[in-house]
Formats: sequence, C-alpha cells, structure tokens
Amino acid sequence: MALFEIFFQLGLRWESLFSISGSAHMHRCSASVVETNDNERGFMLENWLEPQCVSLHNKVNSYEEAIAIGGDLLVSAGKATESFTKRMISAVEEFGPYMVIAPGIAIPHARPEDGALAVGLSLITLDTPVNFGSPENDPVSLVICLCSTDSESHLDALARLVSLLEDKRNVDEILNAADVSEVMDLVSRF
Repeated sequence: MALFEIFFQLGLRWESLFSISGSAHMHRCSASVVETNDNERGFMLENWLEPQCVSLHNKVNSYEEAIAIGGDLLVSAGKATESFTKRMISAVEEFGPYMVIAPGIAIPHARPEDGALAVGLSLITLDTPVNFGSPENDPVSLVICLCSTDSESHLDALARLVSLLEDKRNVDEILNAADVSEVMDLVSRF
C-alpha cells in the first residue's frame, strides 16, 4: 500500500482527533502538492519544520520517551504547550498505535485544544527503534510530531510530508543524516 493511501485512511481516523471535515480535503491538498512546481513554491515543508525542531540519533527506551523528545522540541519552539506532549503520549494509550502510519514511521499528534499554539512539526530519529504496539509497522525509528491550532491549517504540511515520506530513499536519507542541515536540505525540496 502506498504511503498516501495510508495517510488517506489515517485521515478517516483523524476525523475524531482533529475534527477534519472529510478526508477528501486531504486528498485535494495532496494533489495540489504534486502539481506544484518550483516556480510556485509558496509554503514549503520547511515553513513548518524548523531546524531547531529536528533531533537526530536519539537513544530512547520507549515510545513515550520518543514522543516526549519530539514534544519538547515543539514546546521549545513555541508551537505547543507541555500538556500537548502529554496528550500525544496518552493518545497512544487511549487509541492504540494508529499514528504508526508506515513501517518504521510514526506521526504522533493531539487535538488543537490540547495545547497547540501554532502549526508545527518536529522530527526525531532513533538509534534503536522502539515499539508503539503496531504489529504491522513496528519498530519505529522516525517520529514526526504534528501540532495544529485547528482542523485544517495543518493539511498542506501533512500533504507535503506525504510527498517526502512516500519515497523510501528520502526516509533512508533522513535516518542516516549526520546533521540537521542534511535533513533540512532534503525537506527544502518539499
């Protein structure tokens, strides 16, 4: 199954978390990203994922620790409150590992009212992958935390993220990056 199809299905689950007005909107956003050329760059993924929100080669023992690192990056960047981080962790406990969207990749998030202050992403890589409880997609070595202040402003960022992650070479490049600038160079193309 293509990563976009996974996100499309995930959009149906996100309806309960983000109050998305329908996954068809996500599909339209994704289609517009594919059609965008370099002359029409507008907002790129780097507008939502800032260098200070990237942390590479982390050593953690659990998904809770991994999410906490990603959440702390969002808090430090002024994108979310500490309660948002706690809610991302409890969402795994409450709803299960649905945020593990593909082999080795998780996108934890919480509802806007749980402490989101701005649309933002954090990205962390793990030296030793951890289990979230997903039989199909564990263990996870790439964790991208997402926060949004409403039910739609994050959809363009999500669509661009899909474009980045659907190519395994890009995921491998992120996982093998020696420093943040390598990740940001890759992200700047989406």
